[in-house]
Amino acid sequence: MIWIQIVISAVSAVVGGLVGSWSVAFRFGQRLQRIDDRLEAAEGRLERGNRPLDLVPVLDVRLQALIDDVHEIKQELRDWLPRLVSKEECDRRHGDGR
Repeated sequence: MIWIQIVISAVSAVVGGLVGSWSVAFRFGQRLQRIDDRLEAAEGRLERGNRPLDLVPVLDVRLQALIDDVHEIKQELRDWLPRLVSKEECDRRHGDGR
């Protein structure tokens, strides 16, 4: 009787392992297929010349213009900041404000 239980347990474990590994392999294959499909769709858009990708140089020029503006503002601040005085210097020149 005990040998029959051991054999049944072993067969059950093997069948459970096979079913589990097949289900994991199936789900893994599904995920890989979805990734491949998305890559093929993206490559197809690239081959057709997707319009948003053609606009990237325009965005680059606009970004560069913004960066240039920031550099100009920083330079103006550098020119303006030396004219400022500290609170202590202001109080020394004009009194304590009372």
